[in-house]
Amino acid sequence: MTDTIAAIIDRSTQTATATAVDAVIPRETWPFWFPGWAGDVEAALLDAVFSSRATYGGPTTGVRRVIAAWRRSRCGAVDDLRALTTLDADVVDNRQRVPGNHSTKADAARAVAAALLAVGVTRATDVDGSETQHDAFVSVAGVGELSWECFLGALGVASPLSDAGVDDFLRVTLAVTVDGVEDRNAVLDAVACDLDTDRATLQHAVWRYQRSLVRRPRTREVPAEVV
Repeated sequence: MTDTIAAIIDRSTQTATATAVDAVIPRETWPFWFPGWAGDVEAALLDAVFSSRATYGGPTTGVRRVIAAWRRSRCGAVDDLRALTTLDADVVDNRQRVPGNHSTKADAARAVAAALLAVGVTRATDVDGSETQHDAFVSVAGVGELSWECFLGALGVASPLSDAGVDDFLRVTLAVTVDGVEDRNAVLDAVACDLDTDRATLQHAVWRYQRSLVRRPRTREVPAEVV
């Protein structure tokens, strides 16, 4: 552990560090201050497809409204892709179309669910980010790499791209370079503590911010591997 990381973990510097994070992704306006959809493969898939080229919205609007509507139709049940193979746009009251106008997002989500089921993915615990799963996911027209990364990130499944994004955020925002998962988690835990949240919520907010840089002009230096 470097001296810089140790300093961040030290309570005397933690408040300033948390303030720096909050300045970049303020909790009052950044809609991703929640822990994602770990343990709910249905919500993660809906998020990945419906957030593509769309305004995300807040807890009761946009993508999260779609997920809430789906959950109501399921009477609270979650985490079974077999259910999503019956998804209809009327159920979630959303008829947006995927990039390229190939189909509605509801149709695309249904097709991705079927494709993942065909390679053995039924529940969140089945998702490991393998090449087979990746190829099944992006086989559906209008669903691409960013949606795949969103699916993994929403489930909390690490990928080289998401890890690089979080590490870059820490480097640029906190001037700290982490070396692997242990360092990364130590910094995230310390900052989350002072923000009165948990690591999963902070990491989700940070990862979504880094993901947004891919789709808008960058005002910060971003390493090539994050693009």
